[in-house]
This record gives sequence, structure tokens and C-alpha cells, in this order.
Amino acid sequence: MRLVRGNNICSGRVEVYRDSTWGTICDNGWDINEAKVVCRVLNCGTAVSATSGTYYGEGTGRIWLDNVSCDGTESVLAQCSAKSAVARNCTSKTLAGVICSGPLPIRLVNNTHMCSGRVEIYGRSGWRNTCNNSWDLNSANVVCRMLNCGKVLKATTYLQEGTANISMFNIRCTGKEAALDQCAASVSAEQHCTHRNVAGVICSDVDQKRVVGRVHFSLTGGNLCPSDPQVTETLKKVISSILASIRGGRLLKVEVNPSLSCVNRRKTQPN
Repeated sequence: MRLVRGNNICSGRVEVYRDSTWGTICDNGWDINEAKVVCRVLNCGTAVSATSGTYYGEGTGRIWLDNVSCDGTESVLAQCSAKSAVARNCTSKTLAGVICSGPLPIRLVNNTHMCSGRVEIYGRSGWRNTCNNSWDLNSANVVCRMLNCGKVLKATTYLQEGTANISMFNIRCTGKEAALDQCAASVSAEQHCTHRNVAGVICSDVDQKRVVGRVHFSLTGGNLCPSDPQVTETLKKVISSILASIRGGRLLKVEVNPSLSCVNRRKTQPN
């Protein structure tokens, strides 16, 4: 299952994979209970809304399911009742979608340890700082828990210049929230919030070291060029978004290094 055409990895039109083909779900009977199951399966927090119609644009391809009915407690969508024979009113303009609460991709940067550093949040296709106004131990505790870094030792303020924009202000947590996006916060910029006033944390598991790895993958499709700058940048954003959403993931940097140029590939293709 996947979400497409959404504003982030946890919103979009719901698609399921059958017979080697991605297809959509008709919105007949689609409500918050079905959305709860989708958000749970995709590790995207709680369901905020169940969308229908062309909320995420018109779909393409097969419509695999209709009249999906869940009670909201199922662990997978396949445990819900559904019809594989779609009704006549099911078209590319009547498709099911969801808006989930998160999780909010988060990372700690500018330190040698995985569990201490400046708090950055991924949103609007980029990593962004958090302002330190109202930042305290309760909010820092949520960050440490999200990243599996033990308990909070200190809520810090970083005075060094950051490169990311600032996206969250006046974050106020009780300390019991499962994710930072469940805390009260403002997205309106405040004058005293600069790159010298950004929030940070020091968690108890500071002895964990950063790990650098390499992932190999290949692109399929005659129109995809691995060395095209636009393709490379898009891949970096997609990979960053996916890895950063994994609970406990600490993503520092993604680099895409294509080993085959488009020119060379075209020359080696058979006529």
C-alpha cells in the first residue's frame, strides 16, 4: 500500500498493489475508520481525515477495491471487508485518500553523537530548524523518545549558525507525546528567532555513534536518466523523506552518485 499525490509521505490517495499493478480504492463507504487502518499500516501516526473524490487529483489505472469497511482496529487493510467488483459510480474521480498526523521526520545534527545536537524537522521538501522559544525539558524529552535515544539530559540552545530555515516556534509539550507534531506549536515566524536561537537536545544515550552506509538501487524505464540533475535531486528528496520517517532513524545526509551517464547508456542500448 502507498499514498500518492499528497503534501507529504503521510497523506495522499490510497493505492494498493495487486497482480503486479498499483491501483486505487473507490470512495464508497470510505470514512475515518478505514483511514485509521491505512495510517497505522504506513506508520504515519493517527488518522486526521478520510478524503474522497478528486481531493488528490484524478487517478489512473485499475480500481481494485470498493466499499471497504473497517472498524478501525485492524492491523492491515486486508482484514477489512471489501468488494473487488467495483460499482458503476466508481471512476477516476471517486477515489479514497487519507491525511495522517505524522510521524514528523526529525533528526539531530552538528554533533559527533547520534543522540545530541540541533533539532531539525523535515517539511516542505527540506530540513528546517526549530526555534528555542518555549523550548524545555518536556519538548526535548519527546525528541529523545522519538529517536530511541533514552531520556533527556538537557534542553539546549545552539548559538552557532544553521543553514536550514526555521519552521516551528513556541513548541510546548507535556513530555508524554509520542511525536513532536502532537505538541502545541506555532508555524508563524517570530522576530527574535534566528539561526543563533535554535533548539537542541542532549539525550542519555549519547555514546551511540553515527553510522554511514551505502544503498545501491537501479532505475527502470527508458525515460529515466540517473545522471540527470533533476532526477538526482528528486531521488535525494524521496530517499531522505522515507528514511527520516522510520522510527529511530537518524538521517544526516543523502548523496546520489549515479555510475552510468545517459549518453553512455543510450550508446549501449540495442537498436
